[in-house]
Amino acid sequence: MQPIASPKGQGLGLRGEAVVTVRDHRGRIKGHQTINNSLTDEVRVNLMKKITDGDAYPEILVPVRIVCLLSNMYWTSMEMVGTNHSTSGVVNNQVTTEFSVSGLTPGGVFDGSASISTVYLLSNSAQIGTASGDEIDPNVQVDDNDTIDVTYKIILSRSPDVSDDLMVRLGNILRGVDQNVTISRASLYNGATHLQQTAFTLQWGGTSSSANIRFNTITSLPDIATFYIYEGSGITTQVYSEAITVDGWGSGDNVIVPFSISLTA
Repeated sequence: MQPIASPKGQGLGLRGEAVVTVRDHRGRIKGHQTINNSLTDEVRVNLMKKITDGDAYPEILVPVRIVCLLSNMYWTSMEMVGTNHSTSGVVNNQVTTEFSVSGLTPGGVFDGSASISTVYLLSNSAQIGTASGDEIDPNVQVDDNDTIDVTYKIILSRSPDVSDDLMVRLGNILRGVDQNVTISRASLYNGATHLQQTAFTLQWGGTSSSANIRFNTITSLPDIATFYIYEGSGITTQVYSEAITVDGWGSGDNVIVPFSISLTA
């Protein structure tokens, strides 16, 4: 027989926000706001591709600069992120990757004040994300002699059983640091007793992926499935473990463990 286990699968979230600080000509803070953002779908698609088959995350999706559009249709100066990027550890089941610039200036002289309409996160040749100031009421007002600081955040969230290692590695990839995040090994356990490990290949499918992982001739009832990144030379890094049930199992049966992972907004 080949009884099928019943794991729940894993979901990751990927969203963003821009934190904007406006300063007057003396450097005093006039206002501060946080704006929700929209990432291009290509970020999720290519991050999932990295998880499934290890393809390099495209350089075209690595943010390098930030610019703002004001409500009066004036652009600010465009600033390069440079070395001002970082990935946090796991806090409240989230990892935050930040890209920061300071001292953006309105690109013209105008009467009165304007608000920040949109913040753009850009690579060298593509738009990575936008954050719309229309979502905030009231918006911080900007005069033509003010400056603007922006920290653009991309936030990964997890369920508690997903490992810190996977989360931090994914965050590093978003800022152009190559990391191994390909999930390709799985083990079955009966309590603390290791039963069997096997290799598998995930099929890429946009922002989600799944596989049926086969374990042959299992002689003890499995109740835990654990999934890994393979580092080479027999070394693995745990991604997560979850309890499973295997109805209809008998000693010596092959066991099929369905695996699924998704990356949503």
